[in-house]
Amino acid sequence: MTYSIQQIREGLEKACYVANDEITTALWASVSRGRPLLLEGAAGTGKKGIG
Repeated sequence: MTYSIQQIREGLEKACYVANDEITTALWASVSRGRPLLLEGAAGTGKKGIG
């Protein structure tokens, strides 16, 4: 199934995950290509929650 960036954003909002345009676009690119997305950041910033 192909998702649009808007559908990705809406899905994140339904899960109570606040994402900026950069995260939403990176997630869309990863999903649309079937490739993993490496997330880096400090502890407690929601990296695990996006999965």
